Amino acid sequence: MPINLSTLPPLCEPCILGKQAKTVIPQQREGVRATKLLEKVHSDITGPEDVRTPTRDLYALNFVDDFSQKNWVYPIRHKSNAVVKFREWKALVEAETDSQVKVYHTDNGGEFTSKHFEDYLHTAGVQHEVTAPYTSAHNGKVERNHCTILSHARAIMADCRFLPTLWGKCIQTAAYLKDHMPTCMLKDKTPYEMYYGRKPDLSNLHEIGCKAFVLIQSINQPKIYNRSVECTLIGYSLNSKAFWCWNKQTRWITVSRNIYFIEVKDAIPCLLHPEHITPGDDSEDKEDQHPNPPTH
Repeated sequence: MPINLSTLPPLCEPCILGKQAKTVIPQQREGVRATKLLEKVHSDITGPEDVRTPTRDLYALNFVDDFSQKNWVYPIRHKSNAVVKFREWKALVEAETDSQVKVYHTDNGGEFTSKHFEDYLHTAGVQHEVTAPYTSAHNGKVERNHCTILSHARAIMADCRFLPTLWGKCIQTAAYLKDHMPTCMLKDKTPYEMYYGRKPDLSNLHEIGCKAFVLIQSINQPKIYNRSVECTLIGYSLNSKAFWCWNKQTRWITVSRNIYFIEVKDAIPCLLHPEHITPGDDSEDKEDQHPNPPTH
């Protein structure tokens, strides 16, 4: 049978019906990166998780600023709570930065595409960008951020042997630490520095999972009892200069700043004055083993 290679054969519709696959998504970023704070914000929800947090949360709502790369994570009970949480978050960040959210980029989920939410965004002057149906890769920035934060949270829970119910505090701690770490995307600057315009103070960082002795501040505490209770550091308070500490006995999370930490480096004995070492019995034993030769 002669084959004519000089012309392109017509498209085969049965082949298209039987072999069609998803269009390849480019690996490079599509579009221009934001040049101002809150000019573009990415958002997504992950969950439901297998266990609830102590506050009965099953999902996690994540916001990522496209300019500074700063991220916010909020555990929520239901997906429908995302609209209320977005309003609270929007009021908070706009007051902090004196800027306005201009573009809100989400997936095509029903919690973000309801008429009530669309009307609110239109009234607030926020442009809503959504991904194509069944194309979560178009929201890749926040998807990768979810992956990074969850990986760090799982590592924290495995290393500290936390209960699975503490996953909410662990992901918020992971997000807090991520904002304080430099990234090559920001030319070795931290998201905290890009967002607030100053370098972060790292003096309050302590080893997650270390022993934390929380001072008991009660007027009814008898003087003969212990002054503190032993807990475990689980994270950092988001709205005060305090720490989250997990009490294994009561299974409550305590927020306090009056804490004495014992980290791994504190459990290793160290010399106070290495240059002043008093010879002990070992030096005398050595003199006994090697007596001076007799003199004649």
